[in-house]
Amino acid sequence: MEKEIKLVSTPEGREKLFSLPLIRESILPGTEEILELQNVYYDTPDMALTKAGLACRIRQTNGKQWEVTIKTKGTTHNGLSQREEYTVPVTQPVPVWSGFSPEMDAKLYSLLEGKSWAPFCTVAFTRHLALLNLGKGNQAELALDSGTIQAGENEAPLAEVELECKMGSMDAITAFVGKLKELLPLQPENRSKLARGLALLENKSQKSEK
Repeated sequence: MEKEIKLVSTPEGREKLFSLPLIRESILPGTEEILELQNVYYDTPDMALTKAGLACRIRQTNGKQWEVTIKTKGTTHNGLSQREEYTVPVTQPVPVWSGFSPEMDAKLYSLLEGKSWAPFCTVAFTRHLALLNLGKGNQAELALDSGTIQAGENEAPLAEVELECKMGSMDAITAFVGKLKELLPLQPENRSKLARGLALLENKSQKSEK
């Protein structure tokens, strides 16, 4: 189960984020790094996965490692999202629909049997991340993402902050975000990267109809 809070800030706020004493004092030694990531989302021509509340993503890390992730729609409120997530490593950037869990594999088989699928959205971004110690056994991964979302002929900038629960409770992360809001302008973001990509596709569809 993926549990995270997604936030947006100003350019100045994002620039200050990792230099804040609150952040620097919380980073676990040796966990801070910068990654180059590319997410490519796949679906069938009739968008069977999207209609079923699922997402299939191939992520490439630093141009050499791939993994396929299936996510459920889950719930989102005030930037806090909770959804099921299944990930398997692959040796090439080709989507798979088995190896996740017996239940998910069966669901994917029923949705995709006999159908072709293709990429429809790409998100390329730089991620500055670190693991934070929030005390009392609570840990969160802080990620600052900057890049672009492209779907069809449309493109939009990506700039967001994520805090994902790695150990402990979401209450500790919510409290930590409250402290961050006293230092930086932060607003909840309820849209996932995929949701914004789908919105770009919708814009393309509306233009085509016109």
